Amino acid sequence: MTVWISPAILEWAPFIESYRTRPFSEARRPYEHWQHADVLLAGASSEFHRIDIVTTLKRAVELRLKPLNEIYAFRRIPLPAMPEDRLTQLSYLGIIRPLLIARLIDLRNRIEHQDAEPPTTAHCAELTDVVWYFLRSTETLLRQVIIDAGLDASGGRHDEHHHIRLRWDPPKNLGIEFQGWLPHTWVSESVKPHFLAVEPEELSRAVDHFTGPFTEDDRTLREALTRHRRRDPKDVWLRGKLISASPGAERVYHVLLGL
Repeated sequence: MTVWISPAILEWAPFIESYRTRPFSEARRPYEHWQHADVLLAGASSEFHRIDIVTTLKRAVELRLKPLNEIYAFRRIPLPAMPEDRLTQLSYLGIIRPLLIARLIDLRNRIEHQDAEPPTTAHCAELTDVVWYFLRSTETLLRQVIIDAGLDASGGRHDEHHHIRLRWDPPKNLGIEFQGWLPHTWVSESVKPHFLAVEPEELSRAVDHFTGPFTEDDRTLREALTRHRRRDPKDVWLRGKLISASPGAERVYHVLLGL
């Protein structure tokens, strides 16, 4: 069985529920290479200095890409359109805009393999800034690995009526578990083009939660009963797994990788 969910949930406010932290030592080394390139830039007086700058900046990028790929196993994320190229993967997942970094790598390869003319000092300065922004924009992704995230219809106020929880555990579990309360008009048991597909493990309506049996001396159940009675009886509770082949599934990964 498959159910289809409106992609409008992706417009809800995202928030982090749990994450793993990693030591700053993993993030430090690329900055050390970047700093060396910056020092070279300040005293650049020959083409060999500029060659060293490009080579060192490219090394800084590689030292960031390697641990990111080890943590998130991008190539194994089960999206059918996942690119092979590492920078294009990051772009596809909404992490970076790859154009200028790709130019840096191309420059370095042409210098190394074709003895091409290195860029001007001014261009080296631009590349140095680009790499700094690349390192800064990917640092959180390296140091804070999100396991659970939420999407909240109330704009971040943790609306108890309509909200979604997303869970994965890279690199072991790269599929996305999905659970939460949705407006009934956003859930369909028939195919909807451009909707997200979910393989449900649990599917019910709020009215199903009204009836109990609830034991009146069970505080937790009483509180649950009170909450559910404030819902639209047609609201849908859904727990299942995102079908990664469904249209727009990569946007769900954007949430987990972009917080």
